[in-house]
Amino acid sequence: MIFEQNIVSPGTVNRVRDYRYKRTEYAAREILEYWIVDRQMQQITIYQWV
Repeated sequence: MIFEQNIVSPGTVNRVRDYRYKRTEYAAREILEYWIVDRQMQQITIYQWV
């Protein structure tokens, strides 16, 4: 897979999971780019593996 989009779930535990642990998971699955959509913070963070 080349691209993944993740919408941050409400709550501190979910936020940590979405920002920290999923990054490792996506790297292991060789996902080259993923976006974290954070509605609470009103931002999109884009990670790209090069």
